[in-house]
Amino acid sequence: MFTAIKSKRQIQSAQREFLDRIFASLPIVDGQFTIGHQGNNFHIDDLRSNGIVWFGYFKHDDAKVPRFWNGFGLSRELSISGSNSIATEANVALDGKHPKAKSVAALFAKDERGKKVLIHTGKLGGGKKGVGKEAFLDWYDGDLCEFRYNSGSLYNESGIVIADLDQENIAKTISNFVQSVALFKSEIAASGGPNLSDGELEKKAKAARKNPKSRTTVSITFSRSQHIVSYAKRRANGRCDLCEGDAPFCDDSGLPYLECHHIVWLAHGGADSIDNTVAICPNCHRKMHILAETEDIEKLKQMALRVI
Repeated sequence: MFTAIKSKRQIQSAQREFLDRIFASLPIVDGQFTIGHQGNNFHIDDLRSNGIVWFGYFKHDDAKVPRFWNGFGLSRELSISGSNSIATEANVALDGKHPKAKSVAALFAKDERGKKVLIHTGKLGGGKKGVGKEAFLDWYDGDLCEFRYNSGSLYNESGIVIADLDQENIAKTISNFVQSVALFKSEIAASGGPNLSDGELEKKAKAARKNPKSRTTVSITFSRSQHIVSYAKRRANGRCDLCEGDAPFCDDSGLPYLECHHIVWLAHGGADSIDNTVAICPNCHRKMHILAETEDIEKLKQMALRVI
């Protein structure tokens, strides 16, 4: 059981520990980035990213509830020329005793042993129908924790531990949470299409911009061994390591087309090694990056242990 940290001094100390951990696990990205925030834009020049999610922060003293603003988004959408959308925020009130401290989306808490964590309450912004705390917590398939705002309270709240301040590399836990929020929001947005009549959908499709705006994006890449790529593909012998079907087509050299995938992603600290690399078809590759189901991961781990 976790109890919210209320002391202003202790919250400040926990935020410093959180930043130390996240700075150690997310490299800084050069440049100044524009972040969209509730209809307004602001700039961050010390944004960090692991190629999967980005993180930025500042101390927001002028908010209705003064807070540490901790914002996250998807790195694949990171733009250096346009505004960047926020996937989720983990804001923490500067003073846990503020009358409206509960209105922000996150809090630092500790258990009976003194272990400190950052908890997200599940409260999501955006003002869109279907996007809210109850809907998200019902949808979320990860582990929930229980916490109390006051040690003497008999009423427990549910939340999600998104950062253990004792953990050396917190990027993976945070990345998984941010991707879950983004997927939840995208599913809510996508559900609008099927609920529209054919006429309404046609009207909206015809009204869509025919010449989309362009924007310059930034990406983080890893220098991978081509020998490991070749080994994984030769070991697969033209068949996907996941679905075990034949490669869908041959490349311009006449070789079966498969894509290499790191079972534990490089951005999550995975090794560029033959026992962490498999060759899978494009469809399964996309599936692994969207769903990453446990049974698929376990199968790929076994497939990666084979030899040529």
